[in-house]
Amino acid sequence: KCSRALYYAHSKDVVHRDIKPANIILGDDGVPKVLDFGVARMLAQTKESDTMLVGTPTYFAPEQISEGRTSPQSDIYALGAVMYELLSGVKVHQAGSVDALLRVIVSEDPLPLIEVNSEVPGVLANIVERALHKEPASRYQTAMELSTDLSRAYTALRQDLSSTNEEHFSTLKTLDFFKNFTDAEIDEISRIAQW
Repeated sequence: KCSRALYYAHSKDVVHRDIKPANIILGDDGVPKVLDFGVARMLAQTKESDTMLVGTPTYFAPEQISEGRTSPQSDIYALGAVMYELLSGVKVHQAGSVDALLRVIVSEDPLPLIEVNSEVPGVLANIVERALHKEPASRYQTAMELSTDLSRAYTALRQDLSSTNEEHFSTLKTLDFFKNFTDAEIDEISRIAQW
């Protein structure tokens, strides 16, 4: 949903320039919303270098620092940094000072997500890695491309989970201990149990 919101903004020639966890909220309906377009710029304005960096340094794309320019790919990078943090529990880049952080963002690749959290499915790790590529041309070219890959990953992961739940249900049903349990009770146990 966030990548689609960015795609909409980009289609209106608006670059957010400050994607970070604090600017994404979950509504009462559970739908995430992208907030705070206070430092956003029209795409035509971002073609010129900015002499002053705006936004939150932790989520800056390398080109924001080295060239002073932002683009839709900068927003995609920032959303990739948010996803990295969400899936790993740590920020994509860390340093002791803002200056050191900016140098790290420009010069160092983040630790592979799968190394930080081995439970992250490979398909998600690959998506985040592409969103965080140092070169804008190697990132997703539109936020809709990112959204499409995330949707495909979600569908595949749900199918894998569904298959696993069916296998667990079948296994439990064959055990003598569960012979007096209803199918609904066994299904519930198979969903919440640790295997």
